[in-house]
Amino acid sequence: MTYNFTLTPRLMFVAAASLVALLLLLFFTGIEIGRQLATPDAAPGLIATALPASPPSLPSPPPALPADPVPAAAPAH
Repeated sequence: MTYNFTLTPRLMFVAAASLVALLLLLFFTGIEIGRQLATPDAAPGLIATALPASPPSLPSPPPALPADPVPAAAPAH
């Protein structure tokens, strides 16, 4: 018994639809894995107790840059 395998338009459509579905599933699986890795494993209550009672103070502004020791030369005439 032999079977002649031919690529009909219907088979090509099924193959293309399956490929698109596979790619979409892989994409959304990657998004879900990324979300799982980004969120901490601890319970929300534990995170709230680990935070300090008062918010940290803002950092001081950076020091001012020193003045230019050599003034710019006057343009030549």
